Amino acid sequence: MGNGINPTNIEDFITRRWLLMMSRASLLALEKRVMDMIRILYMNPSKCFSRKNEKNNCRGEATTMLDHRLEELGVNY
Repeated sequence: MGNGINPTNIEDFITRRWLLMMSRASLLALEKRVMDMIRILYMNPSKCFSRKNEKNNCRGEATTMLDHRLEELGVNY
């Protein structure tokens, strides 16, 4: 929303700046939560993914799968 405002007067400038600061704060909060989630997932990656036969993957396979999924998430982010 902040990028959609063209500041022609001081009120528009203040509104744009406030919206950009709020969006930056939201992104930083999201980044912190995602990093907390990643730390938890890396503690025990074999429990993150299960196969069709209800067995867990080995730690190496699960870490590789987790790396791949997090890379996709990073590209989207």
